[in-house]
Amino acid sequence: MMVEGPVREVGKLGNRDDKELLQELYCRYDPLLFRVAARYFPADPQEREDAVQNAWLKVLRHLEQARELPEDKLPLWLVCIAKNEAISLLRRRQAHLPLEEWLPAASPAAPSGSVREAIGALPELYRAVLELKFVAGYTNREIARMLGISESAVGTRILRGRAMLKEKLD
Repeated sequence: MMVEGPVREVGKLGNRDDKELLQELYCRYDPLLFRVAARYFPADPQEREDAVQNAWLKVLRHLEQARELPEDKLPLWLVCIAKNEAISLLRRRQAHLPLEEWLPAASPAAPSGSVREAIGALPELYRAVLELKFVAGYTNREIARMLGISESAVGTRILRGRAMLKEKLD
């Protein structure tokens, strides 16, 4: 079976292990990266495709780092890369974008604009957990595994982050 996307460039990789690792990551996590890109480009499939393609190219360039990460941290690492690539594309278009389009679009599960802005203004410690929980829809257990912390720490960060959000929104 031939896989589309950046895996076509696998021929440029040095060894078979690299090719297999990239193919495995691509098959397993490409849908996740498209969901991330869709938050930033809900109405533009070409921009979503560009963001995901750029993310996979970055993964290809940093494949050794992917190999060194524990398997449970790979999804978060890949999500961060996809998010950063989507934001980079948005920044390149910034002269042509109204401010409202800078925020990820609302989906049925995503919080409203003012809540997303407030989440974005939180310290990274709380923002990451709240985004993973309420925007990406991960469970506390999944978040704990991704971040390498206990489930109780996730619960505490959600509780404190929500309190900070309430304060910002009031």
